[in-house]
Amino acid sequence: MGAAPAPGARGVLASGGYYAPSIAPGSTWTSVLLVSNGSAQAAPIVVYAADGLTADASGAVYSNLGQPLIAAGMWLTPSSRTIRVQADGQMTVEFKVTVPRNATPGDHLAGIVAQSGVPMQSNSGQLRVNVEARAVVGVLIRVPGPASFDVKVGKPTIEGGPELIGEVVTPITDTGRLIGKPIDTVSLKGPNGYEKMLQQNVDTILPGGTAHFPIYWPDHLHGPYEVTSCVSGAGLTGNICNSATVDIEGSTKTVSQLRRKHVASPSRIPSWVIALLSAGIGCALTFGLMHLRQSRRQGDGPGSAATPDPGVEPLTGSGPTTRLRQGAVLGERQS
Repeated sequence: MGAAPAPGARGVLASGGYYAPSIAPGSTWTSVLLVSNGSAQAAPIVVYAADGLTADASGAVYSNLGQPLIAAGMWLTPSSRTIRVQADGQMTVEFKVTVPRNATPGDHLAGIVAQSGVPMQSNSGQLRVNVEARAVVGVLIRVPGPASFDVKVGKPTIEGGPELIGEVVTPITDTGRLIGKPIDTVSLKGPNGYEKMLQQNVDTILPGGTAHFPIYWPDHLHGPYEVTSCVSGAGLTGNICNSATVDIEGSTKTVSQLRRKHVASPSRIPSWVIALLSAGIGCALTFGLMHLRQSRRQGDGPGSAATPDPGVEPLTGSGPTTRLRQGAVLGERQS
């Protein structure tokens, strides 16, 4: 099953991946979602609204069915709650967004979700898994008025991430009213004159949301380090920085060390590493670690990890394809 903006639907960006309407307070806006069923039999599908949330490592995720709506998801109402789509068929569903009169100017992210009404069962030997597929299309609502992207940078830490790989984690909170995708620049000073600086693009952070953004460090770390993290770009004025001194007991591992270990001992390779290594993607192992790290941090949290982010300038990616990323996106497909 899948979902996407219907052809000719209002408020869809040129990329076609999600809706991005500008709606004044007190106004109502309508558009159309296209739901598809690629299976060999007719299927009941539940259509509902979801809140957009900031993923733990940055990126956007969406609340699950049955979770109380507390943000922009409250503004969105589909015309039908349950539909039945014929085998290999499609159906359109209208929905409306009503912005409260007291809504603040800026960006507000909701999602319109199509989810299988009956769980599918996957059997693998003695393991039996119930699978609920869903597709989410983002609805990024811009309420007109003064708004900007601003951040607060927390004290960076050095942690032992998945497989004890060293990662420098920076808490970044969007204190403004626009979503943003800034740049994180981290520098380390440590024993024996050690100095290194790394820079990485941060995925989407929503207004009011906090990302604990990790940069996986390429060197073994041991002992005391002075860590400085500076966030810039995405309309920010200059660098916004914070520093901390961290003392590491033991020694961290590196991504390259993990790769060599698993190639040398294939019987111990976790399935997610096998998939990434066999794909031959240069940075896929790092993204896989991001995915694993996030799932460990969030547990059964409100969102899901998955897709590329059709962001705001414009957001990268278009449409609901599944990939390993730090978080999910404005358009998402998952199971």
